[in-house]
Amino acid sequence: MIFSRLIFFLALLSVNISISLAFTLALPLNKIIISHAFIFLISITSDLAYKKILKNKNKIFSYFLVLSMIKFICFLVYIYFFILRDSIAQLNHILNFFFTYFSYLVYDIIFLRKIN
Repeated sequence: MIFSRLIFFLALLSVNISISLAFTLALPLNKIIISHAFIFLISITSDLAYKKILKNKNKIFSYFLVLSMIKFICFLVYIYFFILRDSIAQLNHILNFFFTYFSYLVYDIIFLRKIN
């Protein structure tokens, strides 16, 4: 699981950097890498939690819902500091972050389908 997540992380990171450079989005490379690394670490942590959740089959939906809310709160706290600034570069960074976040959500949905 971690290996497939790592491959997805590297592929998405390379696509994101390529698009950022091709369209000159004024996004610093370090911010792109930090955003991807943050989402990747949250995703790995949630994968480990999912494995523990799957052992208790009685309340799987409730645990997944709570864990999804915790992940979303973590992402909002991270992105909150970029929302405070009002510039085009920060808007690009926020849009870039949410593109990455939703890409990971799609990946998680595919992962959850494979479990069931």
